[in-house]
Amino acid sequence: MPSFEVGDRVRARPSSPVRAGAFGRVYLKLATIADMYFVQFDGEARPTLMHATDLELVTDAPADACTA
Repeated sequence: MPSFEVGDRVRARPSSPVRAGAFGRVYLKLATIADMYFVQFDGEARPTLMHATDLELVTDAPADACTA
């Protein structure tokens, strides 16, 4: 199971409830529910609650290049 930290740059997987490939940043890691994160996706007004399996860590692009 992937694990993320606040501030990590992530991309939504095709199985996620948001647009596949959407870029965002981990906004909050829930302490009470394992593998759940609030992610602030680029261009969205509010963070989205996401499960770790619906996210992948972005390592192939600089943060400035990851805009929606």
